[in-house]
Amino acid sequence: MRSIVVSMIDEHWHHTDVPRKLTNCTEGWAYALKGEFRGLTPPPVEELGNYDLIVANLDRRMISLYAEVIHKRPKHVKWVSLIEGCGTDYLEPSASLIHVLNESDFVANINRSTTGYLQSLTTTPVAWVGVPLPYHEMEMYATPEDARREEILICPRGTKHPSILVANALGLPVTAYFPPVSRKPRNLTTFYKNRYYGKDLWLRKWERETSPVPRIPRPERNLIDTWKEAGSCRMWVNLDPRYTWARWVLDAAVFRVPIISTLSTCHAQYLFPETTVRDIFAIEEAIEIGKRILNEPEWAKQTCDRAYSMLDEFLPEACVRRMGEGLGIDLASILAAE
Repeated sequence: MRSIVVSMIDEHWHHTDVPRKLTNCTEGWAYALKGEFRGLTPPPVEELGNYDLIVANLDRRMISLYAEVIHKRPKHVKWVSLIEGCGTDYLEPSASLIHVLNESDFVANINRSTTGYLQSLTTTPVAWVGVPLPYHEMEMYATPEDARREEILICPRGTKHPSILVANALGLPVTAYFPPVSRKPRNLTTFYKNRYYGKDLWLRKWERETSPVPRIPRPERNLIDTWKEAGSCRMWVNLDPRYTWARWVLDAAVFRVPIISTLSTCHAQYLFPETTVRDIFAIEEAIEIGKRILNEPEWAKQTCDRAYSMLDEFLPEACVRRMGEGLGIDLASILAAE
């Protein structure tokens, strides 16, 4: 089966051309489907027939491009529209979007919570498929429990407000990651306002803020180095308000690190039900859970072991099976025969 995954990452490669990328996002589908990865634009109309399956990540910047070509593909070409997160935070129900959804053979959703909403937008079947997670390859970067640092990681995109309040209340040093700030002209006002012109602006600003506990800011690094560092922390806090695809919850399960998270992540209540709170405002409940993690290490270990034991549902072959069910074909058997 000739397949291609289209996304916003500016790369173009075949799964056999580059070393296996350990990632739990869109690129993982290219490996799971033994196919090709293409960024920024879908294949031209004259090349659509070269594929049997097109998996198109519905980034809002790509929808108009998809709308121009999706109905022009040959009949043998299956089209899957892949929605990262939940879609409600970035997909306006425009005519172009509805056209793409209706012309698709299947809409693959990554957040269970919003499947019903997405189905209301289209007559095409919508179902949860998950994210291909090669966790057996990832776990080689795990840190043994007895070698972890007495630190609390605030997961990226959770560095403000509720997550900080919970981490501060637990008394341990707090670690957080920060992306570099681009020096493009649009950010000149930000640099001027802060009287600092380094790419590590947000890192330094967070480090200087008054805090009741020590702060350990870290620059964002490649994924493997991040796994090594983050997995060395005693616990993670991820009070993310977005309905997302919960990468950090999945990582925590792989590395068996206890994580406090919310229902909006979709996976947290499934993998870590004992440490999941309803939303970002459940501060006191999150603090009590954090205290229990720190004071009852055996209980914390049990929650992590349980989460780890459920990861087979996210293996690439399991995700491929669900995508095949959505398409009405035995996709897993087709790929296995190749």
